[in-house]
This record gives sequence, structure tokens and C-alpha cells, in this order.
Amino acid sequence: MLCASFSSRLSISQKRSRNGPRRFAEADKSNHRFDLLKQLYHQLCYPTTHQSFLDAYGRCYAPLRERHRCYDDSVYIASLGNIWFWAAITCAVGIDEKHAGRSFRCDLAAAAANGWHDGSRLHTRLIREAPRRATATPRDQLMAHPLLLRIARLKYQEGSIEQNLVLRFLSARCIKERFSSEEDCFTSDFTLGQWVRDGRAWAEELLQDDPGSCSAMFEEDTEESIQNVRALLRRELGPDPALVDDLDATGALMKWAKRQRRFEFSQDRAQLWEFVVVVSDAALWLGWLFPRSSSQLA
Repeated sequence: MLCASFSSRLSISQKRSRNGPRRFAEADKSNHRFDLLKQLYHQLCYPTTHQSFLDAYGRCYAPLRERHRCYDDSVYIASLGNIWFWAAITCAVGIDEKHAGRSFRCDLAAAAANGWHDGSRLHTRLIREAPRRATATPRDQLMAHPLLLRIARLKYQEGSIEQNLVLRFLSARCIKERFSSEEDCFTSDFTLGQWVRDGRAWAEELLQDDPGSCSAMFEEDTEESIQNVRALLRRELGPDPALVDDLDATGALMKWAKRQRRFEFSQDRAQLWEFVVVVSDAALWLGWLFPRSSSQLA
């Protein structure tokens, strides 16, 4: 939460007119915001990534947790996000070319421009993207889909054929499961297993019924990317993934996703839905790249 508050505010401040944020930064005559930045700079390890941010915040707050029990409370820690929100504004507009922290400021700007080098962490990107999207997207559109679909949109290039096809599948599954709000979630891994089986079958049917869309999607992607997916599926499922039955394929893909994301089911819904997107994506590509023959499906 603290990392998201700092990084999202810094990214927004860089893209906006500086006059307003500069006045806010100058309104406070104390130096506590610069002190916060000094602490962060001291603890932050290069390269500047989301994970290095998390590690730096952990080191910043470790001494406080030893002295004050309130810092063991995650709700209390989250309430401190406002401090880092303003520290980010101070960093963006209060550090000029002559400031001693200029190099730190430049490193942060470069990391922000690169998505903080954490493009694979969909739930983190969702948190960071939310303030920027909220300024440009009508509220009814922001609330139109469950959390799953908003996370899925971040995984794929906006407007790409792959994004449209994957969202078609996930939307249909949400409707079937009657997932209509962010409070809805899986009650067991059996349901997710069914999504994996259905994703594979849906992709195979699409390959037969609408080969033009599939061919266009393959052409839109790079050959290297497709070959990497082929290699991944062969590594996890064997030399001929098409011969692997649904039960074994489902188990193997779910085990791979758990290793890949370093968590299984989580109390954090964003992490849970990220896991669903990753597994569903693998199942769809299994159907597209290694479709089963009619005799196998009989």
C-alpha cells in the first residue's frame, strides 16, 4: 500500500502541470518529507523495482516495529500512505537540478517510465494504475466488470486481438458463475480446475470456428513469444501437450502457476484473481497451440 501510494503519486505528478503540486509541496515548511525521502534513498537498492521498494520499506519500518507495537498492525501501516503520498509530490516537484537528491530523483523517474520493472505483477499494477485510470475513465466503466477483468486488461496490449479473445472467455465464465462484483470469488480450486478445462476446450473450438481471428492473433504476436509459450507448455506437459488429458493438464498448469506467482490462494482478492488470469491464459494457449484431434475429444 505504501509503495503503491508513493509510486502512483510520483507517476501522476510527472505527467501533470507542476504549479499545483509545487504549491502543495512548498506549503509545508518542515523538512519531514525530505527526511522520508532520505530514509528511502538510504534503504533502496539498485535497480529500482517494485520488489526493491518493498524491501526498502521493510527496512525503514523494522526499527519502528521493535519500539512500537502499533507498527505490527497492517491497518495502521496502511494509514501512513498519506505521508508517502506527499513525499512523492515533494520528490517530483521539490527536487531540482541543484538538489543533493537529484540522482535519486532521476532513478525514480526512469523506473516510473519503465513501469517500475514489475510488468508481470498484475495486482500491483492494478493498484498503481487505478488513480491514473480514474482521472480519465467514467465511473460506470470502472465499475462495469469484476476485478478479474480489470486485472486481465493489464496483462495484454490494449486493443489487441489476444486481449479481446481472452476477455471474451473470462467474461463468459464470470456470467456463468454469476460473478458480478469484486466480492465474488472462488470457493474451491475445483471451480478453477473447471475454468482451465473449459479454457482449453474454448480455445480449440475457436480455432475451428473462427480460424481467421486465431491466425490474426498469431500474426499480431512475435514468433519468439509464441515459441516461448510452446517451450513452456512442452516443459510442463511433455513433448506433445496435445496428448495430455484434461485432468493431468489442469494439475500441471496449476502447479506451474503456483511456482510462477509464488503464492496459491490468498486472502488478497487481487492476488487470487491474478492467479486465475495466469492459469486461464496458459489453458487458452494450450488449446490454441496444441489442439487435440477429433478422436481424442470423442
